[in-house]
Amino acid sequence: MNLRKSMSLAVLVTILLAFALSSCKSKPETAEGKKEAEIREVISDMPKWFLNPPQSKDALYAVGFSKKTNLQMALTSAADWARQELARVIKVKVSTMTKQFLEEGGVSNATQAIEFSQVVSKSIADNTISGSKIEQQEIKAQGDKYLAYVLVKLSLS
Repeated sequence: MNLRKSMSLAVLVTILLAFALSSCKSKPETAEGKKEAEIREVISDMPKWFLNPPQSKDALYAVGFSKKTNLQMALTSAADWARQELARVIKVKVSTMTKQFLEEGGVSNATQAIEFSQVVSKSIADNTISGSKIEQQEIKAQGDKYLAYVLVKLSLS
């Protein structure tokens, strides 16, 4: 009787211990959770001026970003993106078009309808920008790629 009692107690303790240990395990992270964590990490690693560019009455500022395997191409591309943004700030022409299609096909009572919508938008900035200069730039390595952040300033005077 005593042996049976101690075996039952041992089984009960083992089950409780297994339950306690399994509840302490961290839950597997979902793909969505991993993506959010990656985004938070990337944003926290960005230069402060990239997320919050300076503002001034006598100058316009724009930022650009590029991720390339070649360092010079990353810097040049980021500066080009920033200058494109300056051109859009100065003047941009926007065109938009919406297409909607509805198609129905089939035989007798077995017809099916397919609906498709498409929205196309195009923005064109055609400006000559002279006097813009790179105010700040920061380069970070990420694996075999270079992340280039550039702040461009255009004086209004």
